[in-house]
Amino acid sequence: MHPPIVSLVLLKALLFCLLSASGCATVPYERYPTIAPYNPPMLHPGEEQFERGRPHKVLDTAGWIWGIPSKILLWNLSVDNHRISESTEETLRTYLRDNGLDQVKVRLNAYSMADEWARLFRNRSVGAGWRYTLGVLTVAMYTALPGRFFGGDHYNPYTHTLNIYSDHQSIVIHEGAHAKDFSRRKYRGTYAAIRNIPGVPLYQEAVATNDALGYLKVREDVEAQKDGYKILYPAYSTYIGGAIAQWLPSPYDYAVAYGVLIRDTWRDASLRLQWRRTKKAGRNECPPGFSENHRPFPPAYLKGSRDLLSFCSMVLSVCFRSSLSGSVLPAKSRNGLNAASTSSSAC
Repeated sequence: MHPPIVSLVLLKALLFCLLSASGCATVPYERYPTIAPYNPPMLHPGEEQFERGRPHKVLDTAGWIWGIPSKILLWNLSVDNHRISESTEETLRTYLRDNGLDQVKVRLNAYSMADEWARLFRNRSVGAGWRYTLGVLTVAMYTALPGRFFGGDHYNPYTHTLNIYSDHQSIVIHEGAHAKDFSRRKYRGTYAAIRNIPGVPLYQEAVATNDALGYLKVREDVEAQKDGYKILYPAYSTYIGGAIAQWLPSPYDYAVAYGVLIRDTWRDASLRLQWRRTKKAGRNECPPGFSENHRPFPPAYLKGSRDLLSFCSMVLSVCFRSSLSGSVLPAKSRNGLNAASTSSSAC
């Protein structure tokens, strides 16, 4: 299939996914109070479901400052503010109780490395193959980059844990909706792993977003519902932007591409000038690494770079460097031979 046609088909497929995954919460809200068969016991007898971290003025202030980009992106100061109010906690308690999520651990601005590793090992609802690969990786990231400072509300399906750092009821309900979504899946590890496939996060985020907005609608809290739309839809748009960005070259790719282009053009011009000087002096010798019929950047290359997928594939650092570097050298040099060995041959 021709590259432009491939680009058009893929972009249409992405657009279809975006349209099908987005939308208002218009379907009747469904509670899942009986999902115990897929929700084995995870809390020890007598263990509190909610764990609140001890206030630490310096650490919490540093975390608040670190979360400024998120606050600006969603235009809300409660995002990653590391101070969760009692009312927000009660909202999440009610949501989890209404949906039968009594085994999910909730950490409110808390960090517990040892308990997270222990929950990973005893979470039998996720297959061992997923827990000891991707699960170990997620808990290792949790250990090395503690959310107590870096923030980032999220649900970890491998440990069945909610980590909350924002004081916004729509956000905490949204994260609880992720726990609900995973809890009704029989193959949770697979469902978590496929999130790494482009486009899948759009579906999973849409499920959680619609569930959260539907829950707010059932509660008949108009103000809370308005706040939910104001923050959950912009948050969802960041995933849309990320999905689209996967098909576009990054600024670094452009820098590499045009840097190599300038470098090789300059090298080719220098070789041509050297060849003309030797020819003018009556010596019919080619400079090392040059051919008279050489054309470093034919029009077909420039034309092909306008195609999105063609350009994205060419700006990969290794491939781009090797292909462009190879194009300015003669065939023998590209095969690994010393280019100087061709210097004595006629042009």
